[in-house]
Amino acid sequence: MPTALKDLLSSKKFLTALVAAIVAGALLLGWHVDETTVGLILSPLLAAIVGQSVADIGKPAAEVQVKADEARITAPPAPPPVDLRQPYDPATVPIVGDVP
Repeated sequence: MPTALKDLLSSKKFLTALVAAIVAGALLLGWHVDETTVGLILSPLLAAIVGQSVADIGKPAAEVQVKADEARITAPPAPPPVDLRQPYDPATVPIVGDVP
């Protein structure tokens, strides 16, 4: 199964919207139900979709932070900063591989 379809079918928002669409279609097309009843049935489903959307707001930022932390752990340490305002003195320039 393609990843996009698998992600879509595992999404709480998509499944709730699918149920809401099926219920709305069945109530409006198949059964003789007034609009107030349809609203009472669909309102909690729509509220669940909005609630899940609010809960998912921080997910991409958290995933980016995890990837940044992993990259920071595996990256080599940065070289010490060089002060360009000072005159050049070869004796003070660290040699690659020197350990302080």
